[in-house]
Amino acid sequence: MDFKVVPDLHLPEVPGFKLPNMPELPSGKSVIRFVSDKIITNTTAKSKVILREDQSKKYRTLTVGEIAMCKEIFKDSIDYSKVKIINRAILPSQDVPVTPHGSPHYPNSLVGANVYQDDFSNPKFSGNTDVGNGRDLKIVSKMTFIHEMTHVWQHQKGLNLIKRGLILQPLDRVIPDNIYDAYSYQLKYGSKFNDFNFEQQATIVSDYFGILSDFSEANFSSYWRKYSNPFWKQYIQDLMLPIINNPKDFKLKGVGLDNPITTIATTLYFIVR
Repeated sequence: MDFKVVPDLHLPEVPGFKLPNMPELPSGKSVIRFVSDKIITNTTAKSKVILREDQSKKYRTLTVGEIAMCKEIFKDSIDYSKVKIINRAILPSQDVPVTPHGSPHYPNSLVGANVYQDDFSNPKFSGNTDVGNGRDLKIVSKMTFIHEMTHVWQHQKGLNLIKRGLILQPLDRVIPDNIYDAYSYQLKYGSKFNDFNFEQQATIVSDYFGILSDFSEANFSSYWRKYSNPFWKQYIQDLMLPIINNPKDFKLKGVGLDNPITTIATTLYFIVR
């Protein structure tokens, strides 16, 4: 920071001592300006701050609107103060949001409904958000955010998503979708939440949020649009009821069973069942 030099203070001279010119201290405005270069305050969304730190780490806390969205399903079962929305990739060539350790990563490389937002409860896009067939980028953006926040909920309940993802995601990428798709799900009478893997669970919660919000089903997951029938709304409501009633105490299958053999066996179960 540059300092201005003020004129001599014209104090009485003391023999053998000369008072040096003194630097001017930075004003309050310059301090605020300096801090503002490092912190961007999101006053519209009422989030705390978006921080820009060394090594291109960029993150922010959840906004009031985002927390309100999550509470429709998770209530206070998530410690929202621990969640950061990270505007940075965690994987090479990351093309979707990922949430491996309790905070969603939305790098700038993402496109469409997956792009980073300052407030996912009020997403902003340039141009027309209608992408055809009744799908709206703003709605899909909200539903994708709920998908990622389901992973936050799973993580905070003790599910090790990193170990599961190391098995699930490579299989999803190398096995054709018509044989295995980690996100695909089908509902039937009596389906239980713990019948599904962690990605299927997040997709189910996202679709259920769409029902709660009265969104057009054109914005739901491709699996809902492909497989659903007139009974699916009742099936998903029955499946989600234990979570809606008590998300804090709901027990996820697999918590505490994260050795590699168990992880592989669990993944194979979801493939062949």
